[in-house]
Amino acid sequence: MTRNKRRILFYLFTLIFVLITVSALFYSNGWRFDWETITINQLGGIYFAKIPDGATLTIDKVDLSFNPNFFRSSIVIANLFPKTYTAHVVKDGYQSWTKEINVEPALVTEVTPVVLLPQQPDLSAPVAEKISDFWTGPGNTLITLKNGKLSFGTHTLPGSSVVAWSTDGSAVLTEQKNTYYLVHLNNSTSALNVTLLFANLQKTLPAARRADIRSIRFQPGSATALIARTSGGLYQVDTKALALVTISGSPVRAFDVSPNEVLYATATSSLMSYSFGTQQETAVAASTTPADITALTFNDSGDFFTAQNGAGKLVLVNRQTLAGFVVAQNARTALFAPKQMKLAFTTANQELVIYTYGKNDDLLDTPKTEVLRISGEDEQLLAWDQSGSHLFMQYPDALYLLEGDNMPPINLQSVADHVQKYLYDTSSGTLSFLRANSLYQTVIQ
Repeated sequence: MTRNKRRILFYLFTLIFVLITVSALFYSNGWRFDWETITINQLGGIYFAKIPDGATLTIDKVDLSFNPNFFRSSIVIANLFPKTYTAHVVKDGYQSWTKEINVEPALVTEVTPVVLLPQQPDLSAPVAEKISDFWTGPGNTLITLKNGKLSFGTHTLPGSSVVAWSTDGSAVLTEQKNTYYLVHLNNSTSALNVTLLFANLQKTLPAARRADIRSIRFQPGSATALIARTSGGLYQVDTKALALVTISGSPVRAFDVSPNEVLYATATSSLMSYSFGTQQETAVAASTTPADITALTFNDSGDFFTAQNGAGKLVLVNRQTLAGFVVAQNARTALFAPKQMKLAFTTANQELVIYTYGKNDDLLDTPKTEVLRISGEDEQLLAWDQSGSHLFMQYPDALYLLEGDNMPPINLQSVADHVQKYLYDTSSGTLSFLRANSLYQTVIQ
């Protein structure tokens, strides 16, 4: 073989090696030739965080033969060309689920956990019958009988309604005719008259500051420490040590409690904080908070809070940086999602709106997602599920479950009709609803 031929073969094999190496690199990084668009694209994927047991998943009418079970309920669909795919999840006897999923190059699109509800609710076995009301807390349920008595199992409790639950569900605050009681459910045969205790503890205060309780709740993480508001101030009540601590000695317009502090608005709408750790009161110089604050609400961790006035101006505030952003001018009661950085509320314009937000200040200004337009003037009763990915909504007397994301279409499923009241326990995932004076419970996770 001549030298020229060897040189040509060398260059040829070198070129082939380079082409194979480059092709292998491109292939390993997800680049493929798309015969549909006649282009070279980088592949993406779809991640389904949860699919119900026994359901069938199809994408663009292709059955993926994925059978979720107790040990495997999630799936990643890889090697998909960038475009919009139509996914369906069906199960016999259940309402179907559909989603348009946009796949981006080199990215995996995460899909909200799929929840399928029965086409017809099971109303064959009510938990309780012939009741007038009920309340649920972490792991426990209290009911009001037709005779007006509050019942826990076989025990009758003082009070006629439930005001608050302790974080672990072991204790409950009840009320009847402005008299409050503290009941520890592991010893529900006895109760503490909180109103009487509070009146006795107030004897150490000047007479001008003594007043009846207007609202009361548990201090997070405690079954014995309470936060009480009167017309004259805000107080911490230690029912174990029988002690009273003044948080504010002047009227308070609104307050909320996080694991670390009490945040409250004074009569002039100045924001103040009382730290449980230092037992000190400090001013909170949050930006853009509204005048005439009527409501303050923390998220679960206490990292963010909302401030709202009677006109509906709603401001979301980062508790660490105190950076604030006006979310709406006509909002109704706002509700933080558990485990996720989302905020849901309805507006005077009959919109159901969900905001997502981030820890960084520049992520506060996130465009709103209008999930659903609703007709009528009635207040919609909202509740997040335990994952923060779905919302329950009662309107007007029908109960629905809808997705809390902006990926169309938003799946709206019917839970039950003619619902008098419903409550959702995020600790257990138990949905309870009252229908025809019978109580029904089901787990939706």
